[in-house]
Amino acid sequence: MKLTADHLTAGYMKKPALREVSFALESGQVLCVLGPNGGGKSTLFRTLLGFLPPQSGAVCLDGKPLAGLSPARMAQYLSYIPQAHAPAFRYRVLDVVLMGRTCHLHALRCPGKTDEELAMRALRRLDIGYLAQRDYTELSGGERKLVLIARALCQQAQFMVMDEPTSDLDFAKSQLIYDVIQSLAADGYGVLLSTHAPDYPFRPQDQVLLLRRGRTVACGGSAEVLTAENLSAAYDTPMEILQMADSAGRTHRVCAVLGGAP
Repeated sequence: MKLTADHLTAGYMKKPALREVSFALESGQVLCVLGPNGGGKSTLFRTLLGFLPPQSGAVCLDGKPLAGLSPARMAQYLSYIPQAHAPAFRYRVLDVVLMGRTCHLHALRCPGKTDEELAMRALRRLDIGYLAQRDYTELSGGERKLVLIARALCQQAQFMVMDEPTSDLDFAKSQLIYDVIQSLAADGYGVLLSTHAPDYPFRPQDQVLLLRRGRTVACGGSAEVLTAENLSAAYDTPMEILQMADSAGRTHRVCAVLGGAP
């Protein structure tokens, strides 16, 4: 399957915050929407998820526009992992994950045994089955993030939209989330995530959409997009890409801020 945005323009009060943005994401790929705060990432996600109608352009799945789909139908194609989530009640972790089944249930129907089995399978897939009976509000930030990813797995949508999935996490928890994202892509999910940090550990096969003030600076493979010139233009500050080798001989690309105005 392929999720595309075609010359998408969107905004608030008829004022565009996103202008003529296009991309394509296929199943099994990771697309990172990168850019500074205020670059248009949140507006793009709100539009993709149907919370904000496009002013022009279209969001399509396999060439068919998603506009006009009911929220339940949309949720069968796209799942959403928010940056932060604070439930109003003290739900068990298993109950939070079961919420992913809502779009598959008829009115007034409660989740059944099959739904609970899917929820537990999603938790075990992320090695957090032991959290099933825990109070969600008592979990750490990293554990909550994994539970929300499990909820998305339980939803069984082909594409996952993640809003800054490693925000407020330490290095170890961030690396865990990075590993989960790559594992999901290897299992055939299309993963669309946002970050304002250009030091995300991109793989050569990852796609990057670099935004600045609602416009596309560059879009394509990570090696093609993540250049000193493109990053300096997007972040309004001089940057340089450094090549570094680790103790195992693997080469990593590191983004360095040079400081000062361009």
